[in-house]
Amino acid sequence: MAAKVADRLMGFYPQSAASDPQIFMTGMIELLAAYPAIIIENLCSVISGIPAKYKFLPSIAELKEECERYTTPHREREWEEYKRKRPPAYISPPENPTHTERPTMDELRAKHGENWGLKTVEQKRKGKWMDLGQIAKAYGVDIKDIQALPDARK
Repeated sequence: MAAKVADRLMGFYPQSAASDPQIFMTGMIELLAAYPAIIIENLCSVISGIPAKYKFLPSIAELKEECERYTTPHREREWEEYKRKRPPAYISPPENPTHTERPTMDELRAKHGENWGLKTVEQKRKGKWMDLGQIAKAYGVDIKDIQALPDARK
C-alpha cells in the first residue's frame, strides 16, 4: 500500500531534484508504511492532500509533518471511541448513602437467634445419635434384646 501511494505522489510532480530518486522513494515508502492506510490515502488527495499544498515534491521531513497533521485528529477520534467503549475505572458510590438500609443489632439477633444461627455441640450431636428405640426399629430387634447386651465399657 505504501509503495503504491509513494509512486502516486511521485507521479503528481515533475522529475524530482533528489540526489538519488531510488533512495528518496525507499525513504518515502518506509515513512508512509508507519501510518494507517486512511492517513496515507488522504495525503494523496488532489483536493486537500500534499498535491494541493506543495508545488514541488516535499522532502521526507515535510512528508512526516503532513502525516502527523493528518494523524492527530485520527488518533483523537480513536481515543474518544476507546473512552466511550471501555468500562468505568471504578464503581461510583451511591448518590445519597443512608445507613437505615442496614439492619440493627436487635433485628439481626431476632432473625438469627443468640448464637447467630450457629448450632451448639449438643444440637449437632442430637441429629447424629439414635436412641435405643430408633436402633431397635432400624435393625428390626426388640429393645429388651439390646438392653440384655453386656456393656463393653466396664
